[in-house]
Parts: sequence; C-alpha cells; structure tokens
Amino acid sequence: MGAAAAYQAILKETLDQPDALHLLGVVLKDSGQAEVAVSLITRAVELGSRSFATLNNLALARLAAGDGAGAA
Repeated sequence: MGAAAAYQAILKETLDQPDALHLLGVVLKDSGQAEVAVSLITRAVELGSRSFATLNNLALARLAAGDGAGAA
C-alpha cells in the first residue's frame, strides 16, 4: 500500500484526522495535484495542526498552485 492509499484509509475511518490530511496533501502536491493539496492542508490547519511543517507545506502547495501571494 502506498502512502496516499494509507492516508486515504485513515481518512475513511476518521474524516478529520489532521496528520493524515496534511500528509495526503503533501503526497498530492508532489504528484501535481496542488489545488487539492491546498484544500487538504488548509483543513488540517483549521483542525489545529499549526506546526512549522504543516504551515510550510501549505505555503509550498500554494506556490505549486500558482498562489504566490497566499504562500507569503
């Protein structure tokens, strides 16, 4: 099972699991799905995941989605 499938399996059981949302977003950003990644990582932040890694990955996903202003 790949990382994306593992995170999706976790989210089937617990829809609002911030770590799974964050890390699935990272995987999707790296596979060219930046807009979906922004949505997932934003949800993780809304749920309280405000670590440096989460916020940095949100900024990187926004850059990848062409939102430089949002990344800043």
